[in-house]
Amino acid sequence: MHDPDENEPQRERVVPAGEKAGIVERFGVPMPQDLVIDRLERTRWAREFSFQDISGLSEFLRACEIQAGNYIIREGDEERFLCIMLTGEAAVMKQDLQGNKSELATLSKGAAFGEQSLFEGRRRSASVVAKSDCIVLVLTHDHLKFMEVEKPRVTCRVLFKLGTVLSERLRATSANLVDAKTGVSPGAALY
Repeated sequence: MHDPDENEPQRERVVPAGEKAGIVERFGVPMPQDLVIDRLERTRWAREFSFQDISGLSEFLRACEIQAGNYIIREGDEERFLCIMLTGEAAVMKQDLQGNKSELATLSKGAAFGEQSLFEGRRRSASVVAKSDCIVLVLTHDHLKFMEVEKPRVTCRVLFKLGTVLSERLRATSANLVDAKTGVSPGAALY
């Protein structure tokens, strides 16, 4: 039996640059895929992923180096991307109506953040500022959509992981609200 695509030249797969990947444009650095795989494998975020899953996901991630003091995510921005912290520390900051900023949490190696924007497409609800020089892996919304077509199994695993992260954060936030109402010091971390 003859395959009709047999005579057609193989097209090269091109991962889209991303319509709103400003973080990659500002802070992106080249990182070989094998190094991305190695670094991601060493994070707690990827603990439940197989090597095959990590390898597939790595095709869609972009490395960024952010110097201390720079915003990784700015409250109110509309960029749609998720970050996984490889090195360094960052502070999650929230501004109140009077313009006062409060630090909600400190993020370190293995932390994933920014995932709400992948689902909602709404303005960022908090800022993330590098406390030290950081390296993060970035998954843009455009890359996630492309991965959905090219690697549906990996996409399913990533989405399940993100659902688990969001569920854990909601549970911690609920516990903190109850603790705040009852006057007991918060016992659950947000991140």
